[in-house]
Amino acid sequence: MKHSQHHALQFQAVGAAAADRQRLDALTQEMEALAQRDPEAYRRRVSKAAALGSAYMVAMVVVIVAGLAGLGWLLVEAEVWSLIALIGSTGLFLLLVLRSLWLGGAQPGGHPIRADEAPELFALIDDLRRQLDLPPFRRVLIDDYFNAGVVPLGGFGVPGWQDNYLYIGLPLLKCLSRVQLKAVLAHEMGHLVRSKGNLLEHRIYRQRVRWERLMAAMEASQNVGAMLVMPFLRRYVPYFDALSFPLAKASEYEADRASVRMTSPTVTAEALTVGLVGGLFVAERYWPDLFKRAADEPEPPAGPFRTMGSALAAAWGTDAVQVMLREALGREMPVGDTHPPLAERLKAIGVDPKLAPPAPGETADALLGPALEVVTSEMDTLWKKLYQQRWAALHAEAQAARQQAADLDARVAAGETLSVAEALRRAELTAARDAAITQFRAICAASPDNAKASLGLATRLLEGDDESGCALAEQAMRLDPELSLEACLLLRDYYWRQGNVALAREWEHRTATRADVEQRASNERATVSLSDHFERNDLPPEALAALVAQLKAVPGLHHAYLVKKRVEVLAQRSCYILGVEVTRWYHLPSRTRVPAVLAAIQKQVNLPQHTLVMPVDGDNYRFGRKFYWMKGARIM
Repeated sequence: MKHSQHHALQFQAVGAAAADRQRLDALTQEMEALAQRDPEAYRRRVSKAAALGSAYMVAMVVVIVAGLAGLGWLLVEAEVWSLIALIGSTGLFLLLVLRSLWLGGAQPGGHPIRADEAPELFALIDDLRRQLDLPPFRRVLIDDYFNAGVVPLGGFGVPGWQDNYLYIGLPLLKCLSRVQLKAVLAHEMGHLVRSKGNLLEHRIYRQRVRWERLMAAMEASQNVGAMLVMPFLRRYVPYFDALSFPLAKASEYEADRASVRMTSPTVTAEALTVGLVGGLFVAERYWPDLFKRAADEPEPPAGPFRTMGSALAAAWGTDAVQVMLREALGREMPVGDTHPPLAERLKAIGVDPKLAPPAPGETADALLGPALEVVTSEMDTLWKKLYQQRWAALHAEAQAARQQAADLDARVAAGETLSVAEALRRAELTAARDAAITQFRAICAASPDNAKASLGLATRLLEGDDESGCALAEQAMRLDPELSLEACLLLRDYYWRQGNVALAREWEHRTATRADVEQRASNERATVSLSDHFERNDLPPEALAALVAQLKAVPGLHHAYLVKKRVEVLAQRSCYILGVEVTRWYHLPSRTRVPAVLAAIQKQVNLPQHTLVMPVDGDNYRFGRKFYWMKGARIM
């Protein structure tokens, strides 16, 4: 299987191990129980942890400044000129720390909008801002996400020093009414409101943001100072997040109360419900259905954002949206998600759920006025540019699959007996549900232990709400754990459609658990460092020979090493490292040589699944040296 990406060498944390994750989840649940049982004791504990973090931040800055002063004195008084490089490195580290504590970072993306372009939108924003006693926003941006939010930048998180950026997603504007948008914006602005009753929550919110940005900056840095502080950050930041989770969750309820004050309980409930269900529709129906059109259409559609509003309007009364409403109301958030479940949020404001989509022509995108056409056209153009190649690839794959299906059907019609793999592929490519079920049943009868056939049959049965598919989906998981996530999603969606909340939640939990495992496995395989343990590759001789033959055809490739990285998560799923040497001793320096070879490998070579490709010369020469001395590592 051709791997779709080549991963550059990265030095970053792979993430908490399974035991650490379980410990942090347990701490989160313990803190929630303590916050309910003894709020004052909980607040004291969080305050102490926050004070410890603040003390560490101050001490870190003081030590760096003192170190710089000492090095500067040695440089001036003792004329130790060799210290210049060390002073420069230390100064860069100080700037990195201060920039992170300043709540610096990239400004949120999107189309900047001005008051003269969308006066009605700004009138709404300014009215909310004045009522909540907030300063003007530095910039208002319209982006392509189904979301809205406020991003504070600068000022070390001190109120009055920072610049606030407001971003609003165009898809969200097409989903809500004007008054519902007001409720959403009031919620987001509510996170910035400081009152006598929420000072601790506000301080903890700012500190969580600071730690998050400091951690990200240190992980991305190659500075020696960053490597020295990372052990503390890797232990403290996840601990502080788990400890302060109840306060972060409480800030969501506080923001909901701000929304209620600015609108009404009913409008806030409508905004929460319509926003969540609309988001599910766009993510699970609109975009997937759009990309299905690639099978028949060689070119991507010209205006996906332009047609999104009409698609939402047509969907509100359908059975699919009612299923999504049940899912939204029954869904429980995973441990660590600070957003409470919809049912709990509605209960907190004392209103029953109500799906009240905007009337035709009353969606909030009209608040953009003449700018709506400009923003929509810009996003449609950018979307088409970004997805042009992917769309073409999907179209080519669909055409090839149809030809393959036709060839297999012709062979069967001619009386030929297909292999199990060919019969399975034919069933997967068969569009007609009943015909596909017949084919899958035949495969399952001939090969009862074929996990893919069991899952394929389960999928087609459950598409028609045939309960007999449930046992087959579970059987597929037992036969092949690699199919677990797909099977869990299948069962979760089936039980949501049936309105069986208990079983839907059970499979929702199992889906989240498996997705977490898959994510940790992906993270572990996305990086490589000299401290990793490597083993001899275990590819079958014929597969290895085919790989070597393809690598020999890559222009500019000098040597190649293939090793197996030892992993902990899903250890049965191999992770290979393909190290390539490109530069020879007589080559002049070149910035294009290595990227050209890596691009050629990506295009020409069928790599084993879960293979990372990296150069092992130049700056990565230590990997080359390590692989050189490994028996069996060099394959070319």
